[in-house]
Amino acid sequence: MEGGKKQSVYMELRQEDAMPIEDEVPAVRKESVFADEYCGGINIQKGLARFGNDDESYIQVLRSFNDNTKPLLAQMRGVAEEKLNDYAIIVHGIKGSVRGMCAETVGNKAEALEHASKAGDWKLVKANNDDLIKLAEKLISDIDALLGRIRAKANITKKDKPDTEELKKLMKACADYDMDAVDEAMTEVDGYEYENDIDLVAWLRANVVQTNFSEIVERLTEYLGYSPVTCGHSIAGEG
Repeated sequence: MEGGKKQSVYMELRQEDAMPIEDEVPAVRKESVFADEYCGGINIQKGLARFGNDDESYIQVLRSFNDNTKPLLAQMRGVAEEKLNDYAIIVHGIKGSVRGMCAETVGNKAEALEHASKAGDWKLVKANNDDLIKLAEKLISDIDALLGRIRAKANITKKDKPDTEELKKLMKACADYDMDAVDEAMTEVDGYEYENDIDLVAWLRANVVQTNFSEIVERLTEYLGYSPVTCGHSIAGEG
């Protein structure tokens, strides 16, 4: 797939609200890796349509949801009444993410708890929080299984670990706060299946979407043993 087409996915994922979907959506193409696939809780047909029926774009959306949602669910466990405002922000983010990929069941549950937490309805939140976590965890598990089947179909190139030069490009782009270059570099890093440093790639993907560029520079500096300056680049904002 062309780089520009895939890069736009990261921009899509930075949007808070999902784009509207027409009631009439095209059928999944026979040649699509999603053809004849099923994932409980997700309307794959509508999800693909939202991203122009582009397989790789929708794969990125699903992967990013899993990467970003797991730590959010950890924050939701044992929610306290005095933390309802923070809780509302978390479930609002989950609502937007699941509806963006057309998983309405989890989206509706998250919306109900968002309204409850904003209204200060602690009893309702406490009674339903675990149910939302379980639904989201089941969705993540189903997505993992779906992506595993798709990887087997796609025969994605495997590497031992991410390429050092590509990580340097990503670090430089983050240091310069060059959004287009960040998306281009992340697209390249994300285009392979790795035997090692899988958690690093997932962390990078999630933080690119969240535009946590300074954190990315810090972690890659530690990982690579280089900084943007020693790589021959300057950090944006410095002389």
